[in-house]
Amino acid sequence: MKKLAALVVFCVVALVAASVVVAEEVKATELSGAVAVVKDDAGAVTSVSITTAAKETVAVKLDDEGKKLAAMEKKQVRVTGTVEGEEGQKTATVQKAVVVEKVE
Repeated sequence: MKKLAALVVFCVVALVAASVVVAEEVKATELSGAVAVVKDDAGAVTSVSITTAAKETVAVKLDDEGKKLAAMEKKQVRVTGTVEGEEGQKTATVQKAVVVEKVE
């Protein structure tokens, strides 16, 4: 009985710890910068990225929201979403994007 109770307590603690780690990884963040779009010869969007004021380029996941961001090409935007990856290889999943001003 004591072994079973100890096992249950251990599992609960492990689940709580794991949920805290997961919650930190998917925390929404805000990112601002200029939108760049790459298209193939047929004109289809192949990639979208945001270049920040610090000259960091962050790739954008081409889901529905990422594809909407392509329509904001050459504009300054503020994006809310999640960013994953390491320096130089970050990818943003866009939840919301707002045009701030046009970039010349």
